[in-house]
Amino acid sequence: MRASHVSSMNSTTSSSTIVGMNNPTNSLMEKLVRYLLDLSTLEYKLVMKKPSLVTAAAIYLARVQLGIRDVSEPLFEVPSRTTSSASSKSTVWSKTLEYYTGYDTWHLEDTVKLLHDLWANASTSEYPSMFDRHSSSGCKKVALRTVVNKDDLGFL
Repeated sequence: MRASHVSSMNSTTSSSTIVGMNNPTNSLMEKLVRYLLDLSTLEYKLVMKKPSLVTAAAIYLARVQLGIRDVSEPLFEVPSRTTSSASSKSTVWSKTLEYYTGYDTWHLEDTVKLLHDLWANASTSEYPSMFDRHSSSGCKKVALRTVVNKDDLGFL
């Protein structure tokens, strides 16, 4: 949330209420994304990428890890009363995320894979400070979570 928007809120409304961060899944997602972004600063290939791309890739990877999926209707098909929800497609990266980030899954693939490799090797890295910091209970021990299998990332 931009600082100008935060300052315009009245004193009885917290920013976490506005963006829905009271939800435990959102809090865990935020901690996991922060961890992945911290890890990204250790890899030259990621530092050279656009920050918005790295952030979108971190969000994608965190959504895969936490099993967050959106149900989307097929494009250009008008839903009818006979269309069942079984015909809907479950996706990690929704059209809404694509619209607001400007990145589709094709743009994210290489960056997500780089982040995944960093995460998978973080505990044995020559720079363990990020792993140690995010292993604490204050960070919800996100560094200690089992890393999702690379085959489950959704890329061929």
